[in-house]
Amino acid sequence: MKTNCTLYRQKITAYLNQELNKTETVAFNTHVEQCETCRKKVESQREALALLDQALKAAPTPRASTVEEIFAKKAPPPRAIWKNPQLQAAAATLVILLSLGFWLATQKIERHTAHRPTQTPTTIRYGNEGFVLSLRPTQKENQPNRYATFCKISPTGQQIKVELHDLLNRTPTKQPSIDHAGEYQALVENGFKPVCGHPLSTFAMNVDTASYSTIRHCLSENRRPDPRTIRIEELVNSFNYDYPKPKKNALFSIALEASNCPWNPAHQLVLIGIKSKDVNFSKAPPNNLLFVIDCSKSMKNNPDRLPLLKRALRRMLKDMRPTDQLGIVTFSSPTPLVLEPTANKQKIIQAIDSLQEGSSPNHTPPLNLAYTLLKKTRIQNGNNRIILATDKAPTTPFLTTIKMHRKEHIPLSVLDFSTTKNTISKLERFAHQAKGKHIRISHLLDARKALVSEMGGQFFTVAEKATIQVEFNPLYVKEYRLIGYENQHILTDGSLDAGTIGAGHTVTALYELIPANLPYLSNIKSSFGDLVTFDELMSVNLQYKRPKSNKTHHLVQSIKVRNINPTTPSNNIRFTRAVAEFGLLMKNSKYKAAANFEHVLTDAKKARGKDLNGWRNDFIQLVKKAQAVEK
Repeated sequence: MKTNCTLYRQKITAYLNQELNKTETVAFNTHVEQCETCRKKVESQREALALLDQALKAAPTPRASTVEEIFAKKAPPPRAIWKNPQLQAAAATLVILLSLGFWLATQKIERHTAHRPTQTPTTIRYGNEGFVLSLRPTQKENQPNRYATFCKISPTGQQIKVELHDLLNRTPTKQPSIDHAGEYQALVENGFKPVCGHPLSTFAMNVDTASYSTIRHCLSENRRPDPRTIRIEELVNSFNYDYPKPKKNALFSIALEASNCPWNPAHQLVLIGIKSKDVNFSKAPPNNLLFVIDCSKSMKNNPDRLPLLKRALRRMLKDMRPTDQLGIVTFSSPTPLVLEPTANKQKIIQAIDSLQEGSSPNHTPPLNLAYTLLKKTRIQNGNNRIILATDKAPTTPFLTTIKMHRKEHIPLSVLDFSTTKNTISKLERFAHQAKGKHIRISHLLDARKALVSEMGGQFFTVAEKATIQVEFNPLYVKEYRLIGYENQHILTDGSLDAGTIGAGHTVTALYELIPANLPYLSNIKSSFGDLVTFDELMSVNLQYKRPKSNKTHHLVQSIKVRNINPTTPSNNIRFTRAVAEFGLLMKNSKYKAAANFEHVLTDAKKARGKDLNGWRNDFIQLVKKAQAVEK
């Protein structure tokens, strides 16, 4: 019977540090004498640890922290007041209560962790910062701490463990966003974070595309957009990418790719591409869409607002099925109810043609009427949704109404025709609170994209509370920066809802990485290269819930270091980094480094591909326009 060498290899470090008991030591010595492979492993690891010990000894001894200095001081002698019998009794009672509380907490922790398998971590020391890296041979895929546990070396040489979950349970720093008064504030751009101390990066898959429409509108008027209105993740997600389709019975697929960074050659870029399952619309649940349309003067007199919306609605009717329904309610007009939800296309066309400027001074959308109508005509197991089309900021009655109807599970999406940054920001927040999408409309391409070509991704929800959690391997990544998503950080206080994903939808994220370049990495690899996670650059954990379900699903995927291909990037990452670089320039980011329009145009043209809808060509023309405005 062949001995299981894996079990003994996991105990090599414990053997070298004399941490095994007598029985285990005897068994280990017997095995090493019989197994030449394990004997070589022991010698190789002993040499690697010796090299790392030398490096640590050569490093300057870190100065004691303020906390350590406090504890190092001699405690003052006890005061005579403690001789008071009453105080002594109170202190004894307090000690008993604290001991009881500690015992109960310990029992709770033991029960919570009893199901976890016992692991023997393999520990090495590295670097001049006094850290110990503990590589774990096995780990559940949907849990953090996939790669390492960090320990701090005290001045006395004692190893003080700092588990990853302790680092993650720190009080989060909230990103500045829209305050309670609704005023627009600039978001603080994501900076680089060290993997030591910040190994996990988590954000919501709740992405809009408003920034791209805003840039197009500003450049059409020969002016630069306000940098505060530009969110790079919205630019990147304005385009479709050729990600693999989900496997059979799977709801999502994950595409990972790495390349060099055009604006900073010393860095690397990693693309995360998520694609949801397409829906066969001939077999999809029927639509029951109720449009709440602003017919005010500002909407009527601008050809890119109400007239544009009417053109897009007529085009949408061509794809409408016999089982689908559409209704129209207006505001800023004397008669709010134009058409109850119906499948009669002729009536719908007549209702669209009848939309005109209203004379009513009331600019409050009749949302209560909309919710009442949709409940009355609700399609069981159908796609019931309200779509608000306006160029005005929401007021207090907006928020009050959606809170009243939140339990009815009727999402409300916004077609935003405004041009001011405050209104755009308020409407975006309103749409997210209403569990819907915020879609910026400034061109016929935007309207067709939202109501025709990508209607499934906008209005057919397949997953809710979708988040992406990325964990980086400290052996290969020193620091990382999430490009964009400044207002999508998941906070532990639950102040931000996670994302809602539609059918056939794609979500794209980019990370800029600073490689670790650790010394002695080849020696470490020779000793610990057998670990499954050793050669991983990073892992991605997609978490989501299906609609009307409380069960959380996980999809985990990692990218190997050997799969980094800086010389021949795919069209996906080439076009993505072109759009991101363009965003850095428009935002005048402090992280733009050597970014320039020539880089952007070169990558965008090479990655244009078939471009059936002309969206990538539209981007190239937009870049040229921006270049001209800059001059």
